[in-house]
Amino acid sequence: ELEAAERGFGYLYLWTHDQCGFYAACGYHECERVTLFSPALALVGSEAVKKLEQVIAAKAKAALVASQAGPSEAVAREDSVWMRKRLLEQGAAVPMTMQHLEQACFTALPGLRHVQLSVLQIAWERQIGPC
Repeated sequence: ELEAAERGFGYLYLWTHDQCGFYAACGYHECERVTLFSPALALVGSEAVKKLEQVIAAKAKAALVASQAGPSEAVAREDSVWMRKRLLEQGAAVPMTMQHLEQACFTALPGLRHVQLSVLQIAWERQIGPC
């Protein structure tokens, strides 16, 4: 947790099926299951993402069996409870000049030339977890 906070991550996620009380005592709270589904995969659809997650879980389980490591918590089970803990209130702002911002916009959008830019300082967070 300390290392994650030092690196600027706002949340830490984990799953368990039998240690909810322990993690709750450590400051974790139950949350929704973390999935691969994100805006980037929205066009694929939730059913396809669920199948992809199942394939990844099956491959991870097969690798564990092949290594003869025995039962493991390396793959979330169907009865796993997802939990998260807030590590930081907010990430540090990264200073950027208006000139640098304009150049970044014009580089990213080469046809754009007549634009009025405004800058708002909004804190952002990084997360640890498969999100």
